[in-house]
Amino acid sequence: MVTENQATFHPTEYLAGVLRWLRKQPNFQCYTHTRVVGIHEKGVELLGMGHKSVTVHTEAGHMIQAEHVVEATGIPLQRLSVVAELGYYRTYCIAVRVPKGSVEDCLLCGTGKPYKYVSLSACDAQDDYLVVGGCGHPVGQADTAGRFEVLEQWARERFPQAGKTDYRWSGQLVEPTDGLEFIGKNQGNNKVYIVTGGSGNGLTHGVLAGRLIADEIEGKPNEWAALYSPKRLGGMIRALPSIVKHDVQLNLAYERFLGTDIANSADLKPGTGGILNAVGHPFSIDVQG
Repeated sequence: MVTENQATFHPTEYLAGVLRWLRKQPNFQCYTHTRVVGIHEKGVELLGMGHKSVTVHTEAGHMIQAEHVVEATGIPLQRLSVVAELGYYRTYCIAVRVPKGSVEDCLLCGTGKPYKYVSLSACDAQDDYLVVGGCGHPVGQADTAGRFEVLEQWARERFPQAGKTDYRWSGQLVEPTDGLEFIGKNQGNNKVYIVTGGSGNGLTHGVLAGRLIADEIEGKPNEWAALYSPKRLGGMIRALPSIVKHDVQLNLAYERFLGTDIANSADLKPGTGGILNAVGHPFSIDVQG
């Protein structure tokens, strides 16, 4: 299947442009290196009467009062509800040099398993980058070794002009069990909004979420609001067997948390991880380099 009139945009340039616009707004403030540990909605609103507000708690002990709060956190800061309706997957990606102009600038998405996708990005005057991704799996439920090699072999078989592989990286995808992102008022809240479950399309959904949530805050009707609502029930009821199956698999996979893999962090080699159970409180350690 071919879909015409698609578009791509550079994520860093896009975010830089958004920030430049925000800095021109009279009430805009931005705080970095500030970890939020809790968001609480308080008050009563009923039949247009009463008032609710939101308090944001930071790790440093500060509190921020707000009329509305948006959690664009990847995974919402809560233990249950919508979190149980999400699946967590690891995905892998490589950037391979190809001679400039040797590959058509298009977006290729496979439907086989393991899933793979291809896009093109600028490199230098001589080459483009062929970005090849996929080989995903549920987090903690598969061997991670050899994933980059599989992607590279797959790419070289189909693009014989491929040259040096300059970059390799992996990331985590969050996917709703019913296949559609959660955008809008959080479950159990009226003034706290979430954006989660981008399924690897976070840039597209992020732009969409900006419009949807802005309309909800301003009280403007939006025909897509109910479709993406985190409070939707129809899709969740249909997906209930998948939710139960996923949660059982996840808990079985993490049964190892009851034990320990390593005695201390010195046992780990770069690029590896393990579980250390310290006085009944397991936690994970990973070494990046």
